[in-house]
Amino acid sequence: VKRYKAHGSQTGGQTSQGSWHYEESPGEWRAYEQDINVQLLEAWNARQTKVEFSSEGINYEVDFSTCMQTNGETGEQCRISFAAPHEGDALHRSPASGVWHFEESPGIWQALSKEIGDQLLAAWNRG
Repeated sequence: VKRYKAHGSQTGGQTSQGSWHYEESPGEWRAYEQDINVQLLEAWNARQTKVEFSSEGINYEVDFSTCMQTNGETGEQCRISFAAPHEGDALHRSPASGVWHFEESPGIWQALSKEIGDQLLAAWNRG
């Protein structure tokens, strides 16, 4: 098990690389478009708790404190997570929820079971 850090998620440190993802459907994660990812990274690095953006004419709000995205028109919400790049790793952890995911195919992330997530967290904490 490799140690995988989501920079800034636990310590408030700056995040300069990596990508934000949203949960398109239960357990299925998609990476944000590059321009939106840049906006989210800049807001996170500026320690903003919320940021608004527009995609395909729809306004959204991301709340970093709850790791939730809200559709401004419908009020529908979905989870967000951050994946910090680390050569050879295909795992990431949601900063707020502690849910571990693996990249099933490029840009598609699947949640691991709580049991496996707990084992990964224990291994991560051991270094």
